[in-house]
Amino acid sequence: EYLSGKGKLDQALKMANSSIAGGENFRNAWTKAQILSKLGNYAEALQLAQKSLALGGSDPGFAGMKSAVEKGIADYTAKLPVAMPASPLKKKK
Repeated sequence: EYLSGKGKLDQALKMANSSIAGGENFRNAWTKAQILSKLGNYAEALQLAQKSLALGGSDPGFAGMKSAVEKGIADYTAKLPVAMPASPLKKKK
């Protein structure tokens, strides 16, 4: 209910943090990633989604969530600002 937008995202984040403090797994990492993305924190959401993917790799229960996590990673990456390439300084003549 909290994550679907019907509740308070700040409360959902506290609950996710509490769950992670008890032991991080792909489920609570992914849940926190989704909350952070709804709060507009795509950089941290991306890190947690990637961690969820890594944590879930050996868990048979992850198979049903893998495509959603991969889609989340792609979505969060697309929402990050693109770094401008450094341009070489031109020497004055």
